[in-house]
Amino acid sequence: MRGLVITDIKITFQCGATLITERHVLTAAHCITVPRTKVVVNPSNILISLGKYNLNVFDEQLQDRGVSNLFVHPQYNHSNLFNDIAVVELSTSVRVTNYVRPCCLWNGDSNLNAVVGKIGTVVGWGLSEDKKFSHKLMQAKMPVVPTDECFYSSQEYRWYLHQSNYCAGFRNGTAVCNGDSGGAMVFPRKGPNGQPVWYIRGIVSSSLKPSQELCDTSHYNIFTDVAKHSKWIKEIINK
Repeated sequence: MRGLVITDIKITFQCGATLITERHVLTAAHCITVPRTKVVVNPSNILISLGKYNLNVFDEQLQDRGVSNLFVHPQYNHSNLFNDIAVVELSTSVRVTNYVRPCCLWNGDSNLNAVVGKIGTVVGWGLSEDKKFSHKLMQAKMPVVPTDECFYSSQEYRWYLHQSNYCAGFRNGTAVCNGDSGGAMVFPRKGPNGQPVWYIRGIVSSSLKPSQELCDTSHYNIFTDVAKHSKWIKEIINK
């Protein structure tokens, strides 16, 4: 019997994502749609790697999962990235370990004033200071800024700011950049045992880019506000 031999399978890093249940991850809608459209990509072309630190190393703690369903927010606008959020349903549940753990969905006050001025943590493999993609997971801390401050910092923001997103950053070079899309901005809260419990408030959506299509770290970054989409997210994960 003749068999089919598949060769030259190439896996490339596309976006970040955050595990929110043992079967679902949260990411940006533009990460799982055809560029500049709302057309969702074929789920069979996506592999979710959980517990990864170095993109070039396949560690024992790594868990790879296929995708069974992709859910893009029904009001996602690919032109200005309003409602830039999506839920990915994994083909099989993950094992919760010291390296693979769900992040808590934001609960409580969804008003942006609750986090304005507070420092959030973002991780990703995007472009670093030398404009090269990082193989190792990088971390940055940045504050959420008032929407009006972001709006008046550059006229370009008028095209991208919406009640469903927010701005964060220092405008001093500490920023998210190309390749960080889909990753989370998280904030800690003290848990029952005194240890921090991490809650996801934002998803890396976009940043202002000059003509060369690279992020401009002198401007604020735009994050999809997870708290404004919690009802929709819960409807998906509770199906």
